[in-house]
Amino acid sequence: MKRVGIQDTSEFEEPLINKEKFKECNFLFTNITPLIELINRKSDQLENTDLQYFLEPNLKPQMAIDLVERIQMNELERRKRNNISLEREYQTPTFYIFKSLFLSKFIFIGLLNFLDKAIQIGSVYLLDLVTDAIKDYNIPGQDRYILKPILLLLSMTIVYTFGTYLESISNNYQNQFTTLLKIVGQYLIYQKALRTKYLQETVQKEKKDKKDGDEEYVANVNNLLTVDIEELSGIYWGVFGLSSSLVTIIIALYMLYLKLGNAVWTGLIVLGCVVIFNSFTTTLTIMFYRKALVQKDSRLALSSDVIEGMKQIKYLSWEQTFNDKILAIRKKEFGYIRWQKTIDIINNVQWSSISYILLYFFLSSYVDKNGEDALKSTNVFTIIALFNLLTFPLGVIPYSVNQLINTTVSYKRIKTYLDLKEINDEEIIRYKNCIGEEYVIEIPQIQFKWPSKENNSDDNEIFQLNLAELKIKKNTLNMIIGRIGCGKTALLNAILNEMEIKQQSQSSLKVKGSVAYVSQNHWLQNMSIRDNILFGKTYDKQLYKQCIAACDLMPDLLTFPKRDQYILGPDAKNISGGQKQRISLCRALYQNCDIYLMDDIFSSLDMHVADNVFNKGIKQMLLDQGKTILMITSQFRFIEMYNKCNIIYMIDGSVCQDEQLLNEFMSQEKEKQQKLEQEQLEKEEKEEKKLIHEKVKVKQSQEIDLDNPEDNLIEGAKKNEVEEEERESGEIAGDTVLYYLSQMGYALVILAILLSIVLMLSRNLIDFWIRSQISIDNHTFDFFDDWFGTSFNSKFSWLISIIVMITFVSGTIMKICILLSGWRTFKRLNQSIMNSKMIFFDNNAQGRIINRISNDTLVVDDELPWYVEVLIMSLLACIGYPIGIIILFPWLIVIIIIELFAFRWLQKYFRKSNRDLKRIQSTNEGKVISHLTETTGGLRTIRAFEKQQYFIKEYIVKLTESICSFVNSRRVSYWLSVRLHLLSNLIFLSVSITIILMMIFDIEIDYATSAMTLTYAVLIANEFNDTMNWFTQSEAKMVSVERIRQYFNNPQEQYNSVVKINPQVQQIIRQQVPPKPQNVDPNQYSIVFNDVTITYDDVLQSQNVKYALKNFSLFIKKGEKVAFVGRTGSGKTSILNILFRLYDFQQGQIYINGHDIQNMQLRDVRQLLSIVPQFGFLYNATLRDNIDPQGRLTDQQIEQAFNNTQFRIRGIMEDSTKTNNSNQEENQQSQTNINFMIAKSGGNLSNGEKQVINFMRVILQNKDIVCLDEATSNMDPKTDEELHKTLFDYVQNDNRTLLVITHRLENIQQYDRIVVLEKGEIVELGSYEELMQKNGWFVRLVNQNNE
Repeated sequence: MKRVGIQDTSEFEEPLINKEKFKECNFLFTNITPLIELINRKSDQLENTDLQYFLEPNLKPQMAIDLVERIQMNELERRKRNNISLEREYQTPTFYIFKSLFLSKFIFIGLLNFLDKAIQIGSVYLLDLVTDAIKDYNIPGQDRYILKPILLLLSMTIVYTFGTYLESISNNYQNQFTTLLKIVGQYLIYQKALRTKYLQETVQKEKKDKKDGDEEYVANVNNLLTVDIEELSGIYWGVFGLSSSLVTIIIALYMLYLKLGNAVWTGLIVLGCVVIFNSFTTTLTIMFYRKALVQKDSRLALSSDVIEGMKQIKYLSWEQTFNDKILAIRKKEFGYIRWQKTIDIINNVQWSSISYILLYFFLSSYVDKNGEDALKSTNVFTIIALFNLLTFPLGVIPYSVNQLINTTVSYKRIKTYLDLKEINDEEIIRYKNCIGEEYVIEIPQIQFKWPSKENNSDDNEIFQLNLAELKIKKNTLNMIIGRIGCGKTALLNAILNEMEIKQQSQSSLKVKGSVAYVSQNHWLQNMSIRDNILFGKTYDKQLYKQCIAACDLMPDLLTFPKRDQYILGPDAKNISGGQKQRISLCRALYQNCDIYLMDDIFSSLDMHVADNVFNKGIKQMLLDQGKTILMITSQFRFIEMYNKCNIIYMIDGSVCQDEQLLNEFMSQEKEKQQKLEQEQLEKEEKEEKKLIHEKVKVKQSQEIDLDNPEDNLIEGAKKNEVEEEERESGEIAGDTVLYYLSQMGYALVILAILLSIVLMLSRNLIDFWIRSQISIDNHTFDFFDDWFGTSFNSKFSWLISIIVMITFVSGTIMKICILLSGWRTFKRLNQSIMNSKMIFFDNNAQGRIINRISNDTLVVDDELPWYVEVLIMSLLACIGYPIGIIILFPWLIVIIIIELFAFRWLQKYFRKSNRDLKRIQSTNEGKVISHLTETTGGLRTIRAFEKQQYFIKEYIVKLTESICSFVNSRRVSYWLSVRLHLLSNLIFLSVSITIILMMIFDIEIDYATSAMTLTYAVLIANEFNDTMNWFTQSEAKMVSVERIRQYFNNPQEQYNSVVKINPQVQQIIRQQVPPKPQNVDPNQYSIVFNDVTITYDDVLQSQNVKYALKNFSLFIKKGEKVAFVGRTGSGKTSILNILFRLYDFQQGQIYINGHDIQNMQLRDVRQLLSIVPQFGFLYNATLRDNIDPQGRLTDQQIEQAFNNTQFRIRGIMEDSTKTNNSNQEENQQSQTNINFMIAKSGGNLSNGEKQVINFMRVILQNKDIVCLDEATSNMDPKTDEELHKTLFDYVQNDNRTLLVITHRLENIQQYDRIVVLEKGEIVELGSYEELMQKNGWFVRLVNQNNE
């Protein structure tokens, strides 16, 4: 098991202020004050560089990661020494790592926590002594000892201050613990993602074998990195919240026993029944929580697929379909959440009211045994204080239990993922170099299968790669050919160790030398072109320029702002498919490896570009330099261009050695090429002059120095940088809060608040009523006798019943508000994302969007409602307790007002830092998710180049930024908390001084009044701090609502309305591109492009506008077949972009069937068109759902459509030649397996097979206008011919219109007209024969195709 991650930490040393290291925080967190001041001074947004200093060395991710790596290596060595679990070496020793790193810290924090609880209990004991001393002081006829109560009151003040100190220290250590746990957990997940064969995207959940919540179910990796790590870090609250609460309850009950004697047993029986009932509700909560997580995983998986394929979804007008599918999963998820909230209502009632219910049973039993007068001789307010001490732990228990449940479930989900099988480096023997070797790849007799998590899978349903002995000589070009689905890509994956060995001889597969891999599905990072090419290597100017030239990239770089410093954007959406492919190839060339594995790398390139790249890149840079190449290709002309190449012909997962079959397979394509060569033989000499002129232009362009900043800039070009995620500034906007309340429903919110106020008044009412019962001659509540009866127990039972009823109604309404806000907010968010224009997806990485629908949605569903709920209750307590104190001691209103002003000043001083840190924290978390998404998308490339170390470094940088903002966000909260605690203690001190002064000046003191005031002063100390803490936390969590609302402002496609050209933009365009409209009757044509101009630049801001199409005019008749050809970047794809209105054109008119599309609803426009794009959309579902996600077709229609073609897709369609003809009709019905499960993005299909499925969509959609965008570039010639035959039969039968964008010219003569584009303009137009006679642009393309 190869480990990566131990690094030289010197690379990650941040610049420190005054070159001093940040010291560990003290109990006042004074060393965070400079950060708060810095944020308050900043007029612009907070940056990560501002936070670098405020992170002590022991919390830097690199140090924790180094420890993890050492523990992993030690554990692995121990396993090998003791021969333990060698067959499961891939399993991460998760528990061992956590135990080694955190057990001692966890125990220490636990001791601090228990000491803090001991101080709280001790303060109640001191309160009991104080109230007893005051009672003795008031007894007539006895000596009044003033010193004892004074010393006790001062002791209580000291104890509270020490408790504040202890809580502050505990918070600091807890912050360190959760931070390190987060670092380690996130790193282990990322590290596993780099090593596992079973990506989350390809792991399928078999419903027949798995159940929701099954431990073997592999969770969504984005969920693991966010939700599950967050839940795991909550183990502190789960363990210590539960244990300390139980200890507090036990001690409090013992003290009550000392006060009430045997009367306590009745209450204990009630408490036992509540605990038993709570265990039942806890079991239900576990079940519903796990089921909700499974649905959340499914929702995120589908959302990820949809976001990745959004362009194709918009082409097909399936936005609403997939919006409904996502909402359907969300509805299931929400159903389980609803059950959780229902159980929460029950738990909330029992735990919120349990203290008063127990108080009732204790006091009623005591009164029954000793009489009502006995209350006057008992220190009732100590009892009330004990019950108030019980309130928090009794309320915390369900939350702690839920947290432990969530932590346990999340740990198991993480553990299941970390136990997935990894790439076993020992299965394939790799040499560092190929010096002195004759063969660089030696494959023994071996059998592979696609990686599958299931060990016992049906072999008949799994593709198998069966290889006999195969050796690849050094410095050879080896062409791999065959029909789609025959195993070409699987062969490369086997060499890369990405396949699973099923059976092999004693020998192992050997790869001698470094390996470069160029995938057909080009994977690039969201960084500059140069950084993508360097791929972590140092810059070598000479080699770099050589690679640029070999890949014919210089003409493209000249069109980009900042040349090779141009940022490609998320998924490289800012460039064309051909440019992506050549940059990917350039990256491989620059790595200067020994062996090159290339998967149909010319499929996205124009013919003449492909030829240049083959000659300069493949021949000159690789073969002439002694490199070895294995290249999958469906373009046989390259075989002719290099007659020394070896041919590897694949059939059904095996290498075919039959020369006759090979010749038959290639003969048809060769005949086509020879025919074209013969027709163009006479014209090659004339075209040579044009080619020479073209070469001179390229040579001149290569003289530009890419390292010269002046050469790297285009005048007036818009800024092109990695776009930071948008962050708000200033206070949380009132609109955000109002929006959140509106989703709950204003009426329900007002009703919930009113009921909470009534609940708070009811509790205060009980306290004052009890005060009247123990006071002498206090008849304030005598009117209760008429309402509830004369006995103490009768009145008390009625009051408790009212509290329980109000608690239930209030809790129910609050949960309804929470559910409404969660459902409505997500529904609008999802709809907003689905309806966003393509420019939004072009500018935002997938991980950034996923963070909104994952992490921010979780906050809105769960965390924010909880904080708001406890904030309301705490705020009401902060209002109720001071009012009670003021009623009893009116002069203390001055102290309370002063404290309120002090609280307000502290909160105002703190809030900006809290908001800004939360905002940058959310942004940094998005960066981590985006990096993970980007990494998992290119795992095969990363592992082929052995760049795991490079990506670990990049990840650590982003993780460090995330952790830095996370740690400091928590610390500023603690900074506020400790100051609020100290201020709150002043209220108790003021009450104590008041009582002391009354004693000193011999002022009459009512025992009940003094005892109740002291009790309220004890309670208010925590409530003030909690209220401010809940308020700031609620504000911080409200940032998630703010971030979600940002997407509500995305530019939206108006499906049911008409979209017009912006007049201001149109005016600017007309000045730069004068209109040239033509007089035409659109009713005579199927499609009319009349003087259309489009640019993807922001015309209102950019001075140097680049046009994709200029004055484009084309009139297409119904039933006409039109092909568009031209160089990469010539504007071909833009024709379909504006026809489907994915992007707005700025000038001209487009008509479909005589209707101006600017006067049509967008949905109506797209429903007239069908398309097969270059990279079609497939998602993790059955073939049937992929073909017809709207469910409009029957199974028989889909099966018949497939059976009527000659296409063969492994797992879906059986080869017709193998079908028993005895019952042909029955066999045809069984040939197509429409329930075949397709992996994410079609991961278990070849690119050609994917395109066949996308083509079948067009057939089944049965529309009059059919469009193809490089749809056959990934197919072998035979499948290409079959597809064109089926396509032309389809369009000719019903006189359909066909528009095809292509650079493959094999079938070009079958089109009625051919449009040649260059720089967004039509340079030639006509039939094949007409263009051949013109001897112009098209002839040049044909000649370059035939060379």
